[in-house]
Amino acid sequence: MSEVTGLQERLTRLRRLGLRKGSAHLRPKRDASAGRKRGPGIEEVVPGQVCATQLGTCFVAEESWPLSYRHGDLALAAALEVAPATLARLADLPDGASFDLSQAVFLDVETSGLSGGTGTYVFQVGTGFFEEHTFRVQQFFMRTVTEEPAMLDLVGELLDRFEAVVSFNGRAFDLPLLNTRFTLARQPRRMTRVPHLDLLRPSRRLWHRRLESCALGSLEQEVLGVRRTDQEVPGWLVPRLYFDYLQTGDASELAGVFYHNTVDVLSMVTLTARLGAVFGDLQAAELLDGVDLFSLGSWYERLGMTAQGEVAYRVALSRSLPAEVEQATWRQLSFLLKRQGRRDEAAVIWRSVAETGDMRAVYAYVELAKHYEWHIVDLRAAAAVTEQAIALLENALPDCRTEKTLVELVDRLRRLKRKMSQAGSGE
Repeated sequence: MSEVTGLQERLTRLRRLGLRKGSAHLRPKRDASAGRKRGPGIEEVVPGQVCATQLGTCFVAEESWPLSYRHGDLALAAALEVAPATLARLADLPDGASFDLSQAVFLDVETSGLSGGTGTYVFQVGTGFFEEHTFRVQQFFMRTVTEEPAMLDLVGELLDRFEAVVSFNGRAFDLPLLNTRFTLARQPRRMTRVPHLDLLRPSRRLWHRRLESCALGSLEQEVLGVRRTDQEVPGWLVPRLYFDYLQTGDASELAGVFYHNTVDVLSMVTLTARLGAVFGDLQAAELLDGVDLFSLGSWYERLGMTAQGEVAYRVALSRSLPAEVEQATWRQLSFLLKRQGRRDEAAVIWRSVAETGDMRAVYAYVELAKHYEWHIVDLRAAAAVTEQAIALLENALPDCRTEKTLVELVDRLRRLKRKMSQAGSGE
């Protein structure tokens, strides 16, 4: 085969694959806007209005509910019944502080992604607040990225009216991201020094031992009795739907995004009411699951509310608990009593726990040995329980903690025997 023949065959194959010589066959490039699919605008999909500012326009949706409206298991009014001092505790404010929910704004943002940083836009800001005999939700939405300054201007004007903020993970996500957008737009940062009740923190403290997830959606199903309708759009899909809208101008799918944001805001109100009722009223707390009561007792203890912690532990122990949680509850209750100087009551618990022979009961033997040695002054009893603890650990699978505890117990037994010997020779 000649070189010319081979070249012709290669050209033939390339033509079959679509190769064309020259540019005559090429069509003119279409204008991107000419191919843009049009559909209903946001004004046709969501009730609201376009609001004008000196910086431009943006879309604002608004809806109100009476305080008697039940979102999940509770009426919205229940949040207002929580004492300001209890809300301050939930917000980790200093002792003596108060948190006025009637002067607070509930805040939840929808963004172009979860990565944060300057490249992430806040395209919707959902706000909620109590006003007279209603709860109002206002949602600020930018129809294009050029509307961001106007949207932020309106949001800032609203936030400036309030003295506190309520969010769900807003301390780490919503507010920092929103303030980044304020800064980039050369507008003042907001809500940086006001009391902030981030509901994720107390929710984790109360429910993390029982629930696999303390995300708001999980709390709605497991705790609040909230059931979202088929309008719901999952959070992970929200950025994609917004990008699709920017590309096509079709807002048909955004009704679900507005619904998603509205329910988030309303659920924060119900969650505030539930947390406040449980934390502020031990009678309401008794309705909790036993595992949650143990978590509540631990939470009370961290805040120095020992009387409430003791009640929570004792009520938890009256319930059916997983073995691990039951042991942990007895342990923390016994140490609470010990710190109060109620050692005899604590010793009753340690004896009961030690009788189980559970590996997790080693602490009870150790505490009994200390109790007998230093408070009862019965060295033989102290040595006996120490020997029982050593025997328990010697039959256990070795690990770093058991080895360390075993060494300490052996040293304790050696010291007790030496003291008994000295006491005997002194007689």
